[in-house]
Amino acid sequence: MVVKSQNSDQVYFATKALCKSIFERVFKWLIQKCNKALDTKKPRANYCGVLDIAGFEIFDFNTFEQLCINLTNERLQQFFNHHMFILEQEEYKREGINWQFIDFGLDLEASIELMEKPMGILPMLDEECMFPKATDMTYKEKVIQQHNKKHPKLSVPSIKETKGMEHPPHFNIHHYAGVVGYNVEDWLTKNADPLNDNVLDLFRKSAMPFMAELFADCVPAGPKERKKTFQTMAMMHRKSLNELMGMLNSTYPHFIRCLVPNETKTPGKVQAELILHQLRCNGVLEGIRIVRQGFPNRIPYADFKQRYQILAASAIPAGFIEAKDATQIIIKHLALTDDEAKFGNTKVFFRAGILGRLEDLRDEKITEILTAFQALARGWIARKIFKKLMEQRVGVVVLQRNIRQHFILRNWPWWKLFTKVKPLLSIARQEEEIRAKEEEMKKALEEARRPLLPRRSSKRSTRNSRRKGWKSRLNSRRSDKPLSMLRTLSSNLRASRRNSKREQRTHRQD
Repeated sequence: MVVKSQNSDQVYFATKALCKSIFERVFKWLIQKCNKALDTKKPRANYCGVLDIAGFEIFDFNTFEQLCINLTNERLQQFFNHHMFILEQEEYKREGINWQFIDFGLDLEASIELMEKPMGILPMLDEECMFPKATDMTYKEKVIQQHNKKHPKLSVPSIKETKGMEHPPHFNIHHYAGVVGYNVEDWLTKNADPLNDNVLDLFRKSAMPFMAELFADCVPAGPKERKKTFQTMAMMHRKSLNELMGMLNSTYPHFIRCLVPNETKTPGKVQAELILHQLRCNGVLEGIRIVRQGFPNRIPYADFKQRYQILAASAIPAGFIEAKDATQIIIKHLALTDDEAKFGNTKVFFRAGILGRLEDLRDEKITEILTAFQALARGWIARKIFKKLMEQRVGVVVLQRNIRQHFILRNWPWWKLFTKVKPLLSIARQEEEIRAKEEEMKKALEEARRPLLPRRSSKRSTRNSRRKGWKSRLNSRRSDKPLSMLRTLSSNLRASRRNSKREQRTHRQD
């Protein structure tokens, strides 16, 4: 039996370390099972992997775990900046744009060196774990003495800043996502990974086959071997991080940023401060800052011509013109400098803010055109309404004049006489119509009395005999037609004479 004296905090921490070790081994076992189930015997040249990591962490109480997570995010953000601008440079090169490459991944090198390089925060922590009498406070003093006011990424908070805090930070590190204050309580204990060898050996000899399989590699080592194989948590973390970065550098990565809109999981609710904090911690704002250093906006020539030719409609010649030539004419007409716009092989590139300015000019131009069109349309409608009102005014004047004349003439004797005589005028017209119809009847009688011309006889006697009956019938029909017309004309004349005589009698009686 092994007896070791420890206080309650040490026991609690050792228990937590053992639980974390079990969780780590179960997770690795599960990954191995998944890979074995998906494995094939065929040779593989390519593979697809998914890396899911936590974002940058800034809490009120930041300790050793937050330092490791933030170091990982610094390294990944450095890789992202480097990779993103490599892609930018490749597109500039493909489009034939002169550009001096700037590796923005070096912007984060200072904070990474502060944590990783020799005499950095983590190497000094590993060194402090070697000394038996070392404490967290001695480690803090060494870090502050080594880097305070000597390194631009490390600072010590003032007493005023830490006043009233339960766990005041001992030093600050300036990360890309913001300034994080770290408290060094229990850093030596956490870094030493206090897993008892006797407990590990007990799990290795466990009666549960699954537990024995998980801890099968925990073979007890002697004192000399233990010193050679001694590894702290910071060492193991940096080793796995270097392996991860090596794998990422040998692949073609794609980045997906996940954002939480609110902390209550309520649909349709957006917390602006929370989203801004996530964008800052995920490195999105850092990526935007880097992209803005180059030409973040790029548009194909055909799309640019179609959208912005309204800004230089008078400068573009009529007829067909190449999209690139039209784009150059538009850019020259807008007086954009060579630093603000670059012409590639298939696209035009703009500095940050130039495309927004073009959009404002386009909106102003469209507003001006629509205002002029509305003015013309409203003027035409107003003139049409005015013309209609003037016509109505003329009509009203005519109506008023006629009504006044009617009231003046309705009791005038001569007007009464005119109204009596006016029907007689129509009788005179009827007599003229009767004379015209009589003349028409005479002409029809003369045409009917004319003899019909004889038909030319055929040479063949057989056909003449056949046509005799047909000619007689045709002549009878032709002679009957004028007679019927004469009858209708005479009947119409008699009816019109009777009507005229009746009207004369009625007027005489009046």
